[in-house]
Amino acid sequence: MKHTKSITRRKLLTTIVLLLIAGCMFTSASTANAGDPFVGKWQWSDGSIVKIFEDGTGLVTDGRRPRATWSCSNTKPPRKYELRWGNKWIDTITLFALRNELKGINQDGFEFSAHRIP
Repeated sequence: MKHTKSITRRKLLTTIVLLLIAGCMFTSASTANAGDPFVGKWQWSDGSIVKIFEDGTGLVTDGRRPRATWSCSNTKPPRKYELRWGNKWIDTITLFALRNELKGINQDGFEFSAHRIP
């Protein structure tokens, strides 16, 4: 009886530890960009509305471009980002958080700007 309780207790502890580890991994992956000033809704200088999400993706609300992925390359102000639209466009962006605006340039040298909208 004592041996059975020990095995059951060990299995229970192992299960709890595995669930905690899995929970931590999921939480850190899904909230890695939580609170990042780039996250939100932006109006590009061409009139496009772009939504940037905490999960590291972004999209143009009219569907004219493929879904994007983004990453922060410099966390000190002014913050710098790379926004990749499918495998075609790559935007390098500088964020001016205090002014709620950004400036960018794509791989072809096309410059653009955007401002945050509600």
